[in-house]
Amino acid sequence: MPPRPPLANTMRIEVNWTSDGPAVAHNIGYALFGTSVDLTDPTTQTDLGNNLMAAWAGSGLPAQLSEHWHMVSVTCSDNSGGSDTSSLSTHATVSGTDSSLALPPQCAVVASWQIAARYRGGKPRWYIPGVPTSALAASYGAGFVGSWQTATETAMKAFYSAFQLGSANSHEYSWGTISYDSGNAPRVTPLFRLFTGVQLHGRLDSQRRRSGKESTYPVDT
Repeated sequence: MPPRPPLANTMRIEVNWTSDGPAVAHNIGYALFGTSVDLTDPTTQTDLGNNLMAAWAGSGLPAQLSEHWHMVSVTCSDNSGGSDTSSLSTHATVSGTDSSLALPPQCAVVASWQIAARYRGGKPRWYIPGVPTSALAASYGAGFVGSWQTATETAMKAFYSAFQLGSANSHEYSWGTISYDSGNAPRVTPLFRLFTGVQLHGRLDSQRRRSGKESTYPVDT
């Protein structure tokens, strides 16, 4: 697959997760800045990542996730085409605080980001790891305990409110996603779409690749 085209004044945001085991996870978003901002500036990149981690830490979300999963850093990189520079956040790791065991690494709770557009395939989504076993309504089911789902969605909305339309290194930004395709064809110029809200899914979901390569696990012969 060829590389995606750049979009002026945008920065790519990658949230980096680790577990107590070998499993890792990532979530992706984008920030749109004004036309005069130097997106290669490491101070701006680092500040944006720190803002996201601070918003997550203060949202109430850590209490909803297992203590065995950790948001360790955020990588912010220039997406405007001027360079490929990137910087890591310097904020302290934000770990879950729920003392329950975590569900397997492929399990996730899904947040759908709302945008002012409708298209086939649904809204941009984050597959968030670290769902605690105590969040399941039944050990054999895929639904969440109602109180856990409500509290997690409330915390997710608090995170959105704290991070959206912020300032990094004194430069204002808005948070969203980038549309690269339209009508099954690549856009000549990608389109930034602002996040206008967030909704939590009530069903346990999965990201199979987070379980790791099958070849790394022993086989009973």
